[in-house]
Amino acid sequence: MIIYITKYALTDGILEAEATISDNSPEMAVVRSKDYNIDQYFHKNEWFYELEQAISNSRNRQRKKLVSLKRQIEKLKRTDFKGTKPL
Repeated sequence: MIIYITKYALTDGILEAEATISDNSPEMAVVRSKDYNIDQYFHKNEWFYELEQAISNSRNRQRKKLVSLKRQIEKLKRTDFKGTKPL
């Protein structure tokens, strides 16, 4: 079956892959890599049956990352290099 993987959406975009659903866990998708002949496992909320769901999840990931980066920028702006701290 075709699934849409969002685990790497912020770096590689949404990936489309042929996968099987694990017999042991229906929330686990298994994708066979054609180049390396290995299996990759994706957990629930890292893959979706519908492209629309994958797009929504990717936008949510993007929003959260932007919030995190804004916090990091603000923290860096407040950094003071005038003094030293003991180890």
